[in-house]
Formats: sequence, C-alpha cells, structure tokens
Amino acid sequence: MTNQANAGAERPPIKPIGGLDLNVYCFSQVSGTSTLIAHNVYGWRCTIGVSGELHGIDMHHACRTLYGRSDTWAEFGDFNDPYSWRCFVEG
Repeated sequence: MTNQANAGAERPPIKPIGGLDLNVYCFSQVSGTSTLIAHNVYGWRCTIGVSGELHGIDMHHACRTLYGRSDTWAEFGDFNDPYSWRCFVEG
C-alpha cells in the first residue's frame, strides 16, 4: 500500500560533511584514544588510558558529537576499509 501523502515526494539530497577523527571523539568521551582491533568498519574502539579498557563506538553519535549537529549520521563506503566512514546530512 502506498502512502498517498508521500507519493511523488522526492527525498532531499544527501550531502557528505566530512570524515571522523576518532581520536578526538574518544578523547571527548572517555579521555582515551581510538584503537583498531579488527580490520573492518566495525573494528574501532575507544581505549581508556593505562587500563586499556575498550569501549565500542557509535559512529552516528561520533558524527553528531564531532560536527555538533543532531541531524548527522555515519555511513561507510567499504566494509573492509575501516577508514571509509563519512558523516552525512540531508541538504
């Protein structure tokens, strides 16, 4: 069943706004650094100082935090390239 209210409506264009500096993000969240534990897009963790404790990273939250925008989200280009994360907005 088609939603008549949205029939024919075009989605706004998607605009890349930049990459992710995970060291900056991890420092802002846990006073730590970013660590790659698996060579794919889901291999990133924040590491807390001397304890070495690992924390998962929500890439959408990282985009919102780093760019100061609540309408930002993350997407990756290639699963096997952990550096392929980018942040996007509609616009």
